[in-house]
Amino acid sequence: MIRKAVRRVVRTAPRSGGSSGLPRRGTGRGSTVAVVERLAAIFALYTGGIPEMHLRDIAGALGLRRSTTHRYLNSLVRAGLLRQVRVSTYGLGPLLIQLGATAVGALRVVNLGENYLQGLVEEGGETAVMSIWGGHGPVVVRVREPLSKLIQIRVAVGSALPIASAQGTIFMAWHPDAAAMRSLLEHLAPARRDELMCEIESVRQHKVAISAQVVDGIRTVAVPVFDHETVAATLAFVGTTAGIPADPNSGLVAALREAAARLSRELGYAGGPEDAERASK
Repeated sequence: MIRKAVRRVVRTAPRSGGSSGLPRRGTGRGSTVAVVERLAAIFALYTGGIPEMHLRDIAGALGLRRSTTHRYLNSLVRAGLLRQVRVSTYGLGPLLIQLGATAVGALRVVNLGENYLQGLVEEGGETAVMSIWGGHGPVVVRVREPLSKLIQIRVAVGSALPIASAQGTIFMAWHPDAAAMRSLLEHLAPARRDELMCEIESVRQHKVAISAQVVDGIRTVAVPVFDHETVAATLAFVGTTAGIPADPNSGLVAALREAAARLSRELGYAGGPEDAERASK
């Protein structure tokens, strides 16, 4: 699984061959370009929602000696891009997290969506969540919780959600690369893959996804936010199965649809063919 996560990134990265010298300019072994490719490959290992990785796994995924990998990791720790969690185990560092937060904060959909999330919490009384696509699945970028509720459902910002989540099926429904979508589904059992494909087709038709399969007792209802013809983000309510109905025509779904439609218009979405058809009737 780890090798698959970085196969595309490291395909052209040369192996170390045991060189321990400083990086050289050019494109040969030990060159600056090769070093950059290897560093990018290390960071790519964390994009699948893996918070921590052991030295041996990183070395194995990149096809490098442990001693060479250890030098790279120590340099990244000193730079603040990684942090050593335990002996030979590494997670994302404070500088990288700060850069990621800055990048997310620069996204127009996130900035505009802040007020919509707050309005959803006030109207629906449930935890409201915004997610964007992280390459391998949805990533939570903003969360608002109802302060009036005694027991709250907490969703951590930065959480990587599975593709089988409500948010995941929405992104998959409008994924522009069919081959990439098939690759994301290939690890599933055939029966589950067929079931998920049916769910994705339903989401594409109705523009709402409802799932209670990720965490027992917790249900999520999500809708897409469009930027022109692509899905820029999802808006969702997350709560208990008792608090959030599975009805696609519920008041919570209506609130999400209205917020998503308004946010989509702000992003320049003029509506798809089905919207134009409804408007003409």
